Amino acid sequence: MEVSETHKDSKGREYWGDLNIGSTTQYKAIKIEELIRNFFPSKCGNILDIGSGSNCDHLLKYRQLLGAKKIACLDYDEKIINQMRQQFPNEGIGWYVADIFDLPEFKEGFDLIFFLDMLHEVYSFYGRPSRDMSEPVDRNRGLEAVIRAINNISNITNSKGGMVITDAILPSQQGNLIIRPRTPEVEEAVNYFFENYPTKRFDKVYREGDLITLSPSNFSILSRQYDKIKNKDWTRWNIERLEQHQYMTKEQYENLFAKLGFKTHIIIGTPDTIKKEWDQDFEIVSGLKEFPPRRVTLLAMKEK
Repeated sequence: MEVSETHKDSKGREYWGDLNIGSTTQYKAIKIEELIRNFFPSKCGNILDIGSGSNCDHLLKYRQLLGAKKIACLDYDEKIINQMRQQFPNEGIGWYVADIFDLPEFKEGFDLIFFLDMLHEVYSFYGRPSRDMSEPVDRNRGLEAVIRAINNISNITNSKGGMVITDAILPSQQGNLIIRPRTPEVEEAVNYFFENYPTKRFDKVYREGDLITLSPSNFSILSRQYDKIKNKDWTRWNIERLEQHQYMTKEQYENLFAKLGFKTHIIIGTPDTIKKEWDQDFEIVSGLKEFPPRRVTLLAMKEK
């Protein structure tokens, strides 16, 4: 089953370059290091990064920090692998072009495996029944694909090894919240989002004047996308409108990894710059005291 070639080709150097800098990248790096320093052994043998996204800096960092003997990058996009091979020519990195559901036959397992903001693509594309990018993701199908992907990678994770996942988090909070956009520009961006986001059908979003009633999970999807419209960043919007970055709650991660024999260590939170932007753009009228968190950083340690 192939991921959309059009979507793959759209993620060029400029797109990845923008994602590999900024406050969210810094936040992610800090939280990963916090988890690894607190819960991962001080040494490891092999490290694998899946869905590398044109940046191997974290692999080089943790090879040095943990004294890893081998590091490797795997991505389904041959162009990305070739770019990184040229960017890091003398680092002793193993390069693999493969789909997560059709892994190469590795000679040995890995002690540490990274999924950095990658599994939402599995959810978004394998969750579309006919692979038609204009149709919404089927929630059950997408979640099943993510579970299969994690299960697949657990089989190449060594005993006492770990898996790192970063992505947007699906909020655990129930009920509804009522929000009010603070400016006409934000309200216009919100309206455009609901009219032009093909990846999810919003059948439980209600409007009354300038008030918007929606679930915490629907807010998390809106808040991950509206700023691109507000800032007229059409390059990123045209790519990411085909994705949904939230697919699991904290409890779902914990339950899944417990079944697979892993113990999870999880940090849930929102970068300060994003909190500030939400506070500037939206008023919470009722329902929650604060906005649902944005991100999950997870280290799952295999117990046997």
